[in-house]
Amino acid sequence: MTNHNHYHLSPTPFIIQEQFYYATFTSLATYVLDEVGSAGEEVIRQLIPHEYVDGKNHGKQEKGGFLWNVKIDAAGQEAQLDELRSRWNGYQRERWLVLSESNVQRPPAVYVHDKDWDDDPHQFFVFNNKGTLKQIRWRHFLSDCNSLMADYVELEKLFVKEIGRANAWLVENHQDIQENFDPKVVKLRKKRKIILTESALDDLRKMEADKD
Repeated sequence: MTNHNHYHLSPTPFIIQEQFYYATFTSLATYVLDEVGSAGEEVIRQLIPHEYVDGKNHGKQEKGGFLWNVKIDAAGQEAQLDELRSRWNGYQRERWLVLSESNVQRPPAVYVHDKDWDDDPHQFFVFNNKGTLKQIRWRHFLSDCNSLMADYVELEKLFVKEIGRANAWLVENHQDIQENFDPKVVKLRKKRKIILTESALDDLRKMEADKD
């Protein structure tokens, strides 16, 4: 997911009504765009099927760790995929700004949603604007949130609207790329070398194994 210069804090251990939770505090725009981004990735995979494959130097020992050299195999559509992803990142930044600005003047509201990740109870606290945060005191966090609680159904409706808009945008831009994009025009980019420690490389391998 693209970085939208948003506020989206890491999960924090929390006790809510005598039950342990991981709590994440985030903005409405960020929360919605996370859902849009996940749905969009699935659409991109359908439009241009691709997979990640090890490059010839992947795992090669370097000073300080191991070289991370993974490439995308899109059956000859790598340039088209790169262009679509570039446009997609721009679209997400634009929609994040639109959603943020559209909520600035709205009454304060907090949306709460439960999710279970890796069998751990997880609760999201979604704040619709900075004005909401100013009305919440850390010592009275739960009671202040409860006083500003809004119906989560409102967010679900917004998900449907934004995901539908984004999916249509992806299909339209994919078609434009297939018809008008010249893959022979190579964008100049600075090459970067990524070196991982052995433990980090092992963690990534475990994540890939879990997906399988």
